[in-house]
Amino acid sequence: MSKASETLFALANFNSWRRGDETLEMPPPKEIGSTIDDAVNLLRKYDETERKLARLREALDGLAYWSRSRTETRITLRNRIAAVLANKE
Repeated sequence: MSKASETLFALANFNSWRRGDETLEMPPPKEIGSTIDDAVNLLRKYDETERKLARLREALDGLAYWSRSRTETRITLRNRIAAVLANKE
């Protein structure tokens, strides 16, 4: 299980416990804090990745503008980016 999956699972359990699921015991406060820290760090990385992706898209659009004669290359690059985005985990 990935760090993101572990964090999501733990946060979902914490929230269920917090909302009154009596089948779950109260997790140790340090575990809750650590999991929240992990979630914040994962969201920061996600945000940074999104900003980088936006810059890459802008660069690709600029490249496409200046290299109109290379339509096939532009389409290939767009298809690769689309494939990467489709497999986002």
